[in-house]
Amino acid sequence: MPRYKKDVKVQVKGITPTKVSNDYILTSSKTLNELFIGWKRRTINTVFSDPGCGKTTLIMDAIINAYQLNPAKNKVSIVIDAEYEGFDEGRFADIVRAREVDEEAIDRLKLIRANDFAEQHDTITLGLPDIIKKERWEPQIIAVDPFTYNYQRRLMATPPEYRLAQLGTLMSKLTSQVDTLSKLAQQYNAALILVGWPKSMIMSHKKKTDSGLMQLMTEEDSVRLTQYDFSGQLDFSLIGGKVYAFLSKVMLRLCRFSIGANTAVLLKHTRRPCNMFAWYRVSEKGVEDADIEELKGIQPLTKLGEAINKYGLEVIEREITPEEVREENETEKVEKKGEKKGEKESTKKDEEGKSNDGRSSDIGIKL
Repeated sequence: MPRYKKDVKVQVKGITPTKVSNDYILTSSKTLNELFIGWKRRTINTVFSDPGCGKTTLIMDAIINAYQLNPAKNKVSIVIDAEYEGFDEGRFADIVRAREVDEEAIDRLKLIRANDFAEQHDTITLGLPDIIKKERWEPQIIAVDPFTYNYQRRLMATPPEYRLAQLGTLMSKLTSQVDTLSKLAQQYNAALILVGWPKSMIMSHKKKTDSGLMQLMTEEDSVRLTQYDFSGQLDFSLIGGKVYAFLSKVMLRLCRFSIGANTAVLLKHTRRPCNMFAWYRVSEKGVEDADIEELKGIQPLTKLGEAINKYGLEVIEREITPEEVREENETEKVEKKGEKKGEKESTKKDEEGKSNDGRSSDIGIKL
């Protein structure tokens, strides 16, 4: 029998109330703040949507609000632009001026561009920690916009026969990037925001939205919006696998409707109920509350099914190219093969561990 030292002490920390203003960076929309409080510090916030829903604008809004919260010179916001200049500095400056914020806020933005997956990996895991330390920055926001674009490009550029092997390497590097970013967010009390892209469900999307209206199926305890994969099971269909769902503490999916307003649907949160949504709009000032009177009397914060089922809103459509169809199908096939291969290897290791004198070895996996 093992013997335990008598002088071992266990310290239990009490739970102390936290202030929302200290733990979150608010948005400029009251309804969005009611929905998910704001961007949570020291953890991963994930926002994803189809094009044109305001993902990058939400990041710009967060940077300005972080500056207003603490305008000290060393308090900066870092954005890694991984989409061929997808983050428009001119647009950010226009929002700052439209909101009549001190133009020092523009200088607090530190923009780093990564044009391929290798550059993104080196920038995040090696360059970013060094430059923060060298420049003595204290980041309030760290954002990667988008996080998995270069990953998908690299995977699709790999010959089909080698994609399964390449997938494991790329996913390992993505996990390493998340690990580095999370440590920086915790170290500097920053909000980490990762921008993702959804898998499009192209064939079913076309059939179910030909009528121009959102098709909705409601049940007592769950709401399913067919185009956006919202269900009681919360299927997180993101490019890059389910790493977002497991590691993110705040998850938002944005949608754009024909009435000139967008919605943010809360998929995951540590302090707020999920399957709720809020209206907002993108304007010259960045992010603002949508005019509820113009939305046919729809409540600003309610269950998703109630509003869509009652008003049948028309969704903004876009043409899907054949190249997107092929890339989507190929990526999904490779990722499914990777998941099956991982499950087989895990089962094999479990069997080997049990056969080892009936004892299983302790294996620690650090994310």
